[in-house]
Amino acid sequence: MYHFKLSGMSLVFNIPWESFLSLTIVHFFAVVSPGPALIVQMNISVNKGRKLGNYCALGVGVGIGLHLLYTFLGLAQLIESNVWLSRMVIVMAVIYFSYLFRGLLREPKAVKIENVSSTNGTSKDALTSFSQGFAASAINPNAIVFSITMFAPLISPEWTFFSCFVTLLWLCFNCVVIYIGFNLIFSTPKISNYYFRNRYIFDRIIALFFAYLIICFVAKLLPE
Repeated sequence: MYHFKLSGMSLVFNIPWESFLSLTIVHFFAVVSPGPALIVQMNISVNKGRKLGNYCALGVGVGIGLHLLYTFLGLAQLIESNVWLSRMVIVMAVIYFSYLFRGLLREPKAVKIENVSSTNGTSKDALTSFSQGFAASAINPNAIVFSITMFAPLISPEWTFFSCFVTLLWLCFNCVVIYIGFNLIFSTPKISNYYFRNRYIFDRIIALFFAYLIICFVAKLLPE
């Protein structure tokens, strides 16, 4: 049975307050840092609307939860030490980012400006948006490196499974809330309409970002 411990710096579930706060702060800066998930969230928010953007935010949160889960389970060090596992993740990321890169380059130069904030979408659209958000965060090799270097050292083997589970849910919830905030910003009519007026330029800039990621990850596959 789990009970409250208020003495010293103890937390409800046997995790010290300083460790809990450190995990929360580190996680916050990791989530708000520009990356593939944020770019995917922006594209879905401005192109498909606020509702589908929320599904994407949920997918990002679940994807981040996957990284947190294997970190809490101690698998982050296993992935780092296993060459084939780490290479497989990088290859998956290169394939997915190449797919996004190709899609951005195929967008037409002239587009119709529309108010996408009212777009509802079908259940299939919702699943697609969720899957894109999940994939962008789950197969991001940089997230794995971040988990190994930043999260793993903050986790103690003395923490109970229940403590880790509650902390994982808390951090995933924070991620979803932050990306819902991004979604509210990007799906605002003024912002989305400005994007559509300059979509050709924005798509090429975003494509360059993914091209940069692809080059960086391919370089990791090359022998040193």
